[in-house]
Amino acid sequence: ASLNLSLNNLFILQESIFNGLSAVTTLDLNFARIRKIEMGAFKGFETLKDLDLSKNSVSEIFPKTFIGLPKLSTLKLGVHMSYLHSNAFQGLEAVRSLTVSNCHLIELPEAVFKGMTGLENLIFEQSDLVTIKPKAFDGLVNLQHLRFDDTKITNMELGAFSSLSNIRSTGTILDPNYGLIQYNFSRMSIQRIDSGAFAGLGKPGNVIYLDLDGNKIFKIVTDNFVGLEGMRTLHLTENVIEELQPNSFRTLKNLIHLSLGFNKIQDLQPEVFNGLVSLRYLNLRQNKIKSLSGNRFRLLRNLATLIVSNNSLAEIPVDAFGNLPINTLDVDANSIRAVHQNTFNDLPKLINLNISHNDLIDIGWLKALGLAHSIRNLDLSYNHLKEIDNKNLGLFLRRIDINGNNIPCENLPKILMNLKASSIAYRKYPLSGLGSFDNVSCVPMQFSLPKNEASVKEDFSGLEALLNETDEIVEAIVGDIADSSTDPNEVAEKHFGPLEKRVDELRMKANKINIRYRSRHAYDVDVYQALLIILCVVFCLSQFMGVYKKCVGNQTNIRFRREQSEIELFAGTNPTS
Repeated sequence: ASLNLSLNNLFILQESIFNGLSAVTTLDLNFARIRKIEMGAFKGFETLKDLDLSKNSVSEIFPKTFIGLPKLSTLKLGVHMSYLHSNAFQGLEAVRSLTVSNCHLIELPEAVFKGMTGLENLIFEQSDLVTIKPKAFDGLVNLQHLRFDDTKITNMELGAFSSLSNIRSTGTILDPNYGLIQYNFSRMSIQRIDSGAFAGLGKPGNVIYLDLDGNKIFKIVTDNFVGLEGMRTLHLTENVIEELQPNSFRTLKNLIHLSLGFNKIQDLQPEVFNGLVSLRYLNLRQNKIKSLSGNRFRLLRNLATLIVSNNSLAEIPVDAFGNLPINTLDVDANSIRAVHQNTFNDLPKLINLNISHNDLIDIGWLKALGLAHSIRNLDLSYNHLKEIDNKNLGLFLRRIDINGNNIPCENLPKILMNLKASSIAYRKYPLSGLGSFDNVSCVPMQFSLPKNEASVKEDFSGLEALLNETDEIVEAIVGDIADSSTDPNEVAEKHFGPLEKRVDELRMKANKINIRYRSRHAYDVDVYQALLIILCVVFCLSQFMGVYKKCVGNQTNIRFRREQSEIELFAGTNPTS
């Protein structure tokens, strides 16, 4: 049977008020304006299984309040409750689910849940827990899920979670299929976590995911995570952490992923990463770190990804990394002006390097690595580079980004051409990400027309000879085509390499002259006509090569089909062949 007394004005539940209602299994006292519950108020409910006391105004729960409910399975409490006394839930051995909602609890005292040996799910909803005292959860030997939905916790004292050896998850469950023991304490306004606060939480060896993102933690102290030796992932982003004490993580020998981004860390103390022998991913993005000197990462022997972007670095010293197996390094959005020439020599596995959005003026440090270095993806965008020397780029480079630098526009075509040429010359795959003259930004020079005839001749020097050489190649191609005995593929193989080179040179000169003589108002008429001629030559030659290659392909197909027809005809007239 069910009894619904919600939306009433009961105010006080006196002792034995429900005598004679032994058949009731569900009692709803939701929003009944209850202010006080006297000890023994629920005597007589021998068969009651579900009790809802949410949305009331009970400020305190005293010891033995729920005596007389031997079969109660589900209990809900809520609204304006500020204190739970020790032994408040004595006599509720059968309760499997307890929900505490809309409360502001000054503390969870020691043994507050003593006697609730059958509790499996403990849920706090839209509540504040100022302090979790040591041994607050003692006695909850079967608790599996401890949830904090929209709940704030300020302080976790030493031993706060002791005795929770069977716990499977805390907080809002992130993903039931994640395959880890999940402890989610994110966005709960936690300010302080004492050393050993997590001791006793879970069984030794559990594979653990701990999320402390979005709190107000200002310091990580020595042995903060004792008891979580099986932890694989630790998130501490979006806190206000200013200090990481030495040996803060020394018990986390199985930790693989550590995120410390979006904090206020200024200095990495010696031995701060002691014990993290399995760490592969370290994120220090958006802090206030000023220096990487002192080889602070030397203990991270398995580190593969290091992110130190959006900090206050002015240089990368020679002792920044040591001989580590890092393959991805991100130091973008700092104020890096200098990189020691031997900084990356001890990173033999470095593949991805992002040093964009800094203040670099040269990349001579790449030359020190030699052409055999392993970098495949290099982001140099948004620095102050004026020149990119392809001789400094490694043999294995696949992608480079040079956008947003101080490269003069008049030099950009030559730089792009050299990069592409070097890519074809000694790399198995061409570079990508270079863009073209049109979509790679550059710094315009002062635009002005030449002052005299001599400067005009100087700017156009070599053009006539280049056009003559191009004309000779074209005439040779026409002559070979006219010779019916010449294989069209041989013509293309013989002449198209030199011709493409001349076309690229003509295009580069045209771009240079275009920038040199560009004016806000108009072109010089002679220069404009010369540019039109050059660009028309380049366009026509490009079209010619494309059409010729297409024709060669068609000719080859026609010849193949003709030879195939002849074979079929011969086979038809000579069946024995």
